[in-house]
Amino acid sequence: MARKVVVLPAPLAPSSLNTGKIASLPAVLALPLSLLFVVVVGAVTEFVVYRPLRNSAPLAKLVASLGVLLVAQASMLLAFGVTDQPEPGILPQNDPWEMFADAAIMREEAAALARMGCTYVQIDSPDLGTLIDPENRQLRESLGMPTERTLTEGVDIINSVGDVPGVTFGLHLCKGNYESKWIAAGGYDSTADKIFSWMSNFDVFLLEYDDERSGSFEPLASVPDDKLVILGLVSSKWAEMEPAETLVARINEAARCVDLERLGISTQCGFSPVSIGANLITQDVQQRKLELVGQVVRQVWQPRRLSVARPVYRAGHLRADE
Repeated sequence: MARKVVVLPAPLAPSSLNTGKIASLPAVLALPLSLLFVVVVGAVTEFVVYRPLRNSAPLAKLVASLGVLLVAQASMLLAFGVTDQPEPGILPQNDPWEMFADAAIMREEAAALARMGCTYVQIDSPDLGTLIDPENRQLRESLGMPTERTLTEGVDIINSVGDVPGVTFGLHLCKGNYESKWIAAGGYDSTADKIFSWMSNFDVFLLEYDDERSGSFEPLASVPDDKLVILGLVSSKWAEMEPAETLVARINEAARCVDLERLGISTQCGFSPVSIGANLITQDVQQRKLELVGQVVRQVWQPRRLSVARPVYRAGHLRADE
């Protein structure tokens, strides 16, 4: 089974600890002071925290250790503060994009999956998906991430991951999926030309079209003729079941911009079945949503007896030839 891979080429470095004057001390003074500090903190921790728990259950000791770590972290932040400047020598100073320039880790992972027999890899790309929203664009610009650069160098970085022979690559343009909430609204008009035409190594585009914030199907006309488009028409955020006839009508509407043979249907995003950030939708509803997807697939494509040689996609992204 193909793994869902996430690549986020966002060149925003995390904040680092501001050690201030301590970092400027000569090594001959900094070393003994550091050792003395560790000894004192260790002794206090032993007598105050661990010694009273000597005969306690292992779980109590584990919780106490986590508490010590949190207190230590908070103490350092209170004592020294933070800085928005990355530590010299760790992250690129002049051009943070250099850190992601060759997408080495993602390329290696995709190649490793191919060696293990994986034939389909899907990239989740909220970094590109949220560019359709003017507010998100403005935020990224304020953080030093130019939109034009994201749609050129950023697209090239992600596209390079898909350069693996024998593997079909899909790109999901995610607009946010946390506790049934989204983070971007708008159509694909402003990004279609750059993303669809430049992603030469990707065979499938999975797009969110679950409600009015998704825009029209007109940008799909920019998708090259050798690419598939999976329409995320079924909401993975809300429990309401979409009428099958409405989904069929929307597919036929999209077929005015992309040939029906190159279209598919799916849920708008994953169901996010996690303990933190899970969507407000039950497992029973999730199953019914997937069954609805299958019903529409059979209704729209099966009568046409398509014979398109395509791989089987992960659950929730179905085509008639599966």
